[in-house]
Amino acid sequence: MKARALHSVICTKILKETINFYEDYFNFEVYFESDTYAHLKSYHNDERDSSVDLAIMDVAHPAAPANMSEGTANLMLFLYTDDLEGTYDHLYMEGVTLNGEIRQDKCGKSYFSLQDPNGVTIVLGQAGQKCMGNLIEEGATSQVREFATA
Repeated sequence: MKARALHSVICTKILKETINFYEDYFNFEVYFESDTYAHLKSYHNDERDSSVDLAIMDVAHPAAPANMSEGTANLMLFLYTDDLEGTYDHLYMEGVTLNGEIRQDKCGKSYFSLQDPNGVTIVLGQAGQKCMGNLIEEGATSQVREFATA
């Protein structure tokens, strides 16, 4: 099988609060909404030629898996932004609880993290920063292994 697309689905007991969180802080727009499900999109530019998709599903939705009756657990979303420092400052000024300052991983990529109302971890990274690809191109396989197993 070759995957053609991927979007995450967050199962929740607090549907509207979760939708509002992603609308308010990450500029997602509701593309479709019902009483128990919403499909959100965040567009890359004004032409809307590319988007990031995220679904929010109430645990009462008929298609919600039985093991999701308490909501989504142990999920981490990694979002890339063109302005990491501006995003950090905006969220901080809005009063969003952040998990520390902007930091860098072993190969220099900048990021910070926070949790959504369901406890889903959101890691925000600077778009355009390369790491593992650069190391592979340079033949630094031991550095890649060190990073991946850290």
